[in-house]
Amino acid sequence: MTPDGRIEGDTQTAYILALAADVLEPAQRKAAARRLVEPIAERDHHLSTGFVGTRDILHVLSAIGRHDVAYRLLHNDTFPSWGFTLRHGATTIWERWDGWTPDKGFQDPSMNSFSHYAFEAVYQWMVENIGGVWNETPGYRRIRIAPVLDPWLEWARLRYHGPTGLIVSAWRRTPEGGARFEVEVPASVAATILLPAAAGAEGVRESGRPLEQAEGVRLTRAEAGSVTVETGSGRYVFDVPRVVVPPKIER
Repeated sequence: MTPDGRIEGDTQTAYILALAADVLEPAQRKAAARRLVEPIAERDHHLSTGFVGTRDILHVLSAIGRHDVAYRLLHNDTFPSWGFTLRHGATTIWERWDGWTPDKGFQDPSMNSFSHYAFEAVYQWMVENIGGVWNETPGYRRIRIAPVLDPWLEWARLRYHGPTGLIVSAWRRTPEGGARFEVEVPASVAATILLPAAAGAEGVRESGRPLEQAEGVRLTRAEAGSVTVETGSGRYVFDVPRVVVPPKIER
């Protein structure tokens, strides 16, 4: 890495791998994060990664706090993007972004699989961010649910059949700028739930009751932008009057 924060090669993948592997000093990490986002913006918020960099790009963007860029990449439908392949009939992951394009047709058939899951799928990132479900201990005995609201979506619902049972994390935004969060925690499982509440615990309710009065819910932290509660197994419905949503980078 040079003094001005550039990694040799200066590609999106170079910065992705350095950040994902956590091999940088704090000051270098800040510079690498900036240099990752800049070339993405220079390409009108499009990827220039192969399968090695694509695996980690959304995870890295979320880790450096750029959920806005991650969501823009996820929702792109112009070349090159996951949405471009979907728009042209893909039902599986392509080996190459340009496996087929309207202007050039098919790529070289010697290396052009159209069922090439490899490292290019993004389902895990969607589970951990749109749904917000994370495993905290072996066997899913403790989970964390911390959804990051997608500025392009009005609602989302995740149903994950884990080793301890069904985990549900769902949210729906309201016209007033709030959201309702529905969470189901399997039997014998403890959960830490982080709600993106703009005003902290003010006005946040569970099943219509203030958090202090909600059965099976323990408020552990509240600050502007986030509320953290601990629960056991069961179904919980949280209403947050104002939520934090990453800014939408328009296409």
